[in-house]
Amino acid sequence: MTLRQGDKAGVVSVITLNVWGLQWVSKRRQERIHEIGAFIRKCGCSVDCMCFQEVWVSRDAQYLAQCGMASGFKHHVHFVSGLFGSGLLTISRFPIMEWGFTQYAAAGDALALHCGDYLAKKGVGWARLAVRPRCFIDVYNTHLHANYSHKAKVTKISGQWKVPNDVFAPFRVSQILQLAQVIRHTSKHGSVGAVLLGDFNTKPENLEYLFLRLLLPEFADAWAELNTDPLDPGHTCRAAGNTFESTRQVPERIDYVLTNLTPVCCEVTLKTCPKGFSYSDHFGVQAHLQLQPYIATSSAQENPGPRAGLPAGPLAPASIADGVGEGMLTSYVHQEYAGKPAQCVSGTHGLMPGQSEERAPACVSPRSQSAAAAGAQTLQQQIQSNAIVVKEVLQSCRRLLGVGVRRTKRQATQKLLVALLLALTSLYLSAQASLSKDPACMQARLLPQLLCRLVTTLAAPALAFLMALFLCMGCLADIPQSQALMQSSRMALLLADQVDSLTSSEDASVQDHRCAVN
Repeated sequence: MTLRQGDKAGVVSVITLNVWGLQWVSKRRQERIHEIGAFIRKCGCSVDCMCFQEVWVSRDAQYLAQCGMASGFKHHVHFVSGLFGSGLLTISRFPIMEWGFTQYAAAGDALALHCGDYLAKKGVGWARLAVRPRCFIDVYNTHLHANYSHKAKVTKISGQWKVPNDVFAPFRVSQILQLAQVIRHTSKHGSVGAVLLGDFNTKPENLEYLFLRLLLPEFADAWAELNTDPLDPGHTCRAAGNTFESTRQVPERIDYVLTNLTPVCCEVTLKTCPKGFSYSDHFGVQAHLQLQPYIATSSAQENPGPRAGLPAGPLAPASIADGVGEGMLTSYVHQEYAGKPAQCVSGTHGLMPGQSEERAPACVSPRSQSAAAAGAQTLQQQIQSNAIVVKEVLQSCRRLLGVGVRRTKRQATQKLLVALLLALTSLYLSAQASLSKDPACMQARLLPQLLCRLVTTLAAPALAFLMALFLCMGCLADIPQSQALMQSSRMALLLADQVDSLTSSEDASVQDHRCAVN
């Protein structure tokens, strides 16, 4: 889907793509990188910003940036982190006024070498784009910990949400919490909106996705909001038609464009290159976003649509602790009840500049006081039912994080014990292999024979020592990982307490309203 020339005024077009750029591992990497570069050269003015993930090779990032320079993308940021780099690259037609990178504290298992997530040191890259004079948007490019299991169990959350049971799910939950913190701290001042793009390695029906939407209720999933075809799942990983099939992955939608701007259109793109093979093992996602600073409506009916009454401007809450709990209830509890718009909720979340923080007038039906009392009772029931859903999500996240903390501590203890055992074994073998006690080495007359004897006798203790050192390093790396997961669990507990306090205050306000009606 493309926009007509007359419809492009005030619209920003963004693309996200996981390029699958692992050196020596990814199939036809150089050919695909060249084809992606050719796409960048040919896209003209139809795209304003492109965010790439898994650009692990520095020369690939330089090549894509050079292709962008040749086609008008004169500004780029390659976010470097860890041993291989974060893999994040953002190119833009608009000037990048500020940028930064935040590494996720919960990076993964250091000894899971088959994964490589810990060595990559993934995070979120932030760039503030000057789309117009004195008009900025914040673009966040991220890549969460990979899912190597792709299995989940259904829970009672709304009857459809699923809790993943892979060992790295707690790391993704912790990363999502840190991601929301970064967005709230950097987008609260100076920009008209924010766009979050990347590979989240979670499906829309999984707990991690629900947790992200609760933490950032102002953000809309561009593809989900604009997709009208129930038969189109929007798969971006192992999708139908992709020439690179993975045996461990399943068809799923894990690449997203989330924004608090107004999506105009969104589509899955960058599927097959002119040479007949796919650009990557992922498909890309392109979204056109209307530069609309605010959706300032006095009632939800004045602005129809799934996001009626929600603000699209800077995120007001100063931090997760100050605003996320209220933000969750603003979106999940208030906006769909009795036509009450989200910005009528008390507090700073969702208020427009100059708007009073006073609570909106009570929604009293003009027909009768009995009808108003019934509406108040319905409102109270809806608040309680939705608060139960929010609390259940937070409790599930806490349980998942708790499992991750216990597993990480157990692995650290096991690594330490095995390392001590290997160290003692190395000392014992070294003592046994000393030259003074090895007659075979003493009888060796020639230097090559002596060296051969030394290698034979010292190889075992040296190998044991190296393995012990390797396990000790893994144990030391697990300590900050468990601390990060524990901190995230405490934050989830804080949010659950906020939900309880806000729910109790809402119950009191509904009771006051019922007394006033009676």
